[in-house]
Amino acid sequence: MFKVRETVEITIKPSGARLVGIVRHTDGHHLLIACAQEESSQIQPGTQVELVKACEGDGLYLLMTTVAACFQGGFRVPLTTPQYIQRRRQPRVPCDLPARYRPQGSPGKMKTARVGNISLGGAKVYVGGPLPTDTFVELEIQLSAEERIGATAQVVRCLPLEAPISGESGELAYALALKFTEIARVDQMLIQRFMQAQSIPIEAAGRRPR
Repeated sequence: MFKVRETVEITIKPSGARLVGIVRHTDGHHLLIACAQEESSQIQPGTQVELVKACEGDGLYLLMTTVAACFQGGFRVPLTTPQYIQRRRQPRVPCDLPARYRPQGSPGKMKTARVGNISLGGAKVYVGGPLPTDTFVELEIQLSAEERIGATAQVVRCLPLEAPISGESGELAYALALKFTEIARVDQMLIQRFMQAQSIPIEAAGRRPR
């Protein structure tokens, strides 16, 4: 459930502060979590934390635990049985589309990305680096040579890829599950037309083979 080198999202209780960490070691009884040194300073022995690890399917694992010990750049927690949470999704279709994104409000240039699937409610987007859950991003997707849509989206989860894929500006090593929070009706219509053009009925696009 929690494996070495996997990304986990950390919520510190009761402040609600959010961090991103990496599982460095597990012996079946404890997890060693590494995170940026300046961020790990917020965590002390006895701190209650919520660890979330997204699954490649429709759910995630949630572990509520208490920090047992701290070390430079990380901490150790006891590993108990995590809770599995199922999430419903909008019907989606697979695709391979160029995209650009940046965190909302960021003054920097938009970064290149690829879209792995898309629905009327969101998209899976491959990016170069991790983003914490609940981050809002400005997103542009090129549906065709003539059609481009724009949306504001929220990061639902972030997963590292076992094998990074090539992007226009380097390797894309993470998959973001994004939920559209602001999108024009005309852009939704363009997505709907794109999905229909893939010869997959929208009503059935989310069904899995039995």
